Amino acid sequence: MKLNREKNTRTSNGSGYIYKDKSRNRWRGEIKYKDEPRKVFQGETRKDVEKLIAGYVKKVEDGSIKLSDLTVLDIANRYYSNAEMRGAKPKTLRGYLDQINIRIKPYKISKIKASKLTLLDCEDWVREMKKDHSKYSIRRAVHELKTFMEYARLIGAMSYNMVGDITNKPKHYSRKIVPYSVDELNMFLEKAEEWGVEDYYRKVEYLTFNFLAKTGRRRGEALALKWDNVDFDKNEITIEETVNEKLDVNRPKTEESMGTISVSQSVMDKLKELQFEQTFTHQISNKKNLVFTYNGEYMKADQLLRRFKIINKAIGIEDKVIHDLRHTFASICLQNAVPIVSVSKALGHAKTSTTTDIYGHLMPKSESVSEIFEKITERVNN
Repeated sequence: MKLNREKNTRTSNGSGYIYKDKSRNRWRGEIKYKDEPRKVFQGETRKDVEKLIAGYVKKVEDGSIKLSDLTVLDIANRYYSNAEMRGAKPKTLRGYLDQINIRIKPYKISKIKASKLTLLDCEDWVREMKKDHSKYSIRRAVHELKTFMEYARLIGAMSYNMVGDITNKPKHYSRKIVPYSVDELNMFLEKAEEWGVEDYYRKVEYLTFNFLAKTGRRRGEALALKWDNVDFDKNEITIEETVNEKLDVNRPKTEESMGTISVSQSVMDKLKELQFEQTFTHQISNKKNLVFTYNGEYMKADQLLRRFKIINKAIGIEDKVIHDLRHTFASICLQNAVPIVSVSKALGHAKTSTTTDIYGHLMPKSESVSEIFEKITERVNN
């Protein structure tokens, strides 16, 4: 097995590296060996770490590592390693790693064997986290630990996953969906358009909001859109990528989010104007070929959000987020008898039931099946 100061690619017989953590003045080693989860060792000297790694490798070779010996941290690392090998999205992997390194590893629970883990251990962990983390972060950490421990149960490292039974987890209060009314949406878009008449930056923002409001797509999908994905002849746009707050470009949230959508003529006309301005009026360097861009680079989400709030404040509307444009698209469609299957497809939901769960309360009440049946039978009888 090869150990270097620099990271190696994973090989069949193991790979790893050793380095000095200058911030802590300690040596640190990391190893991925055979099918075991990635392990980290620390020591005062390089030799200390090498001995720890050698002892670990010998245990693996001797078959002395048993499921009953795996700690909560071992299980979490193994789950992360498996997710990495199956090709999980970078954002997903980063989420797992953050939970492991920030909300599991620093706490006592990380060293407890999964086979010995109790509900009291889990609740003590939540109690400890309350000193360092927000309610949202704790809820998410509990959710991820439940996933990790369910994996432990499946491989036989524990008999029962008690994480779901935690009683002191902070409660989740969902933000109520309050879409714009048709009049409010028109006011918002008119104000955004007004401010974009003589200012290119404001115009890009207006056209981004206009696209989001009239297609129901997610913000990240719009900001990752490229001119190659826009077909002016067919009035179609192909969604292939999304970009997050850190400007990481990934595949969209679901497989159903990818693909071609039909777009109204008015939206396409606005996009054609934007393309002309980028190419001829302002002649921006747009090597990434982005549709919604100030200067050829990806727009930052916080810049767009700031402008969004300013426009809303100018028209007297408070407590709105950009995602409400998507909610508004869905609610207006559903309230005007657009079939839920069509709305679900337009939104890029994986299942129609997702659309129903989120927006079902916004749908107008319809006649009961029994009433419709009676009307039909009455016509038949008459």
